[in-house]
Amino acid sequence: MVTALAEAKVDEYKSQSDNKQQTYESMLIKLEKDIRKHIQSEQQVKLYVESLEYEMQELERENTKLKSEVRKLQEQLTQLNNNNNTHSSLLNELKQMLSESKAQVRKYIDNETALQCKLNSKQQEIQLLQDKHNDQLQQLNRIINEQERTIKQYQQCTPINKG
Repeated sequence: MVTALAEAKVDEYKSQSDNKQQTYESMLIKLEKDIRKHIQSEQQVKLYVESLEYEMQELERENTKLKSEVRKLQEQLTQLNNNNNTHSSLLNELKQMLSESKAQVRKYIDNETALQCKLNSKQQEIQLLQDKHNDQLQQLNRIINEQERTIKQYQQCTPINKG
């Protein structure tokens, strides 16, 4: 009778231990899934940041090229103004070039302003994504720490079965 009672207690203890082990295994699976999701998110953010950086470099190159063209046009305009050619056809050409140059300068200035706004917007997006990423990372670290504490508590409360 005492043996039967002891065997019942052992079976009950094994059942509780199995339930706890299944709970911990499901928690670990969930954590692994969260980690994989976080890594995937991090890789997507990295790719997005790289594409934004590439786009920013392209915009900067275009901006530099446009500025160079503006300088060249301004230099040409200055040279033409210094020549003081009296021919009316040349004067009309100069006026036309000046008007076009001013239009191009306004266009380049407008383009530069638009590019700067776009750059600022992209930088804000990057910052928001980095902040979100950091928040997710902190949350994941808290979850991992809580799970580690829970596992340690479980290990301290559960005797190790040998043999």
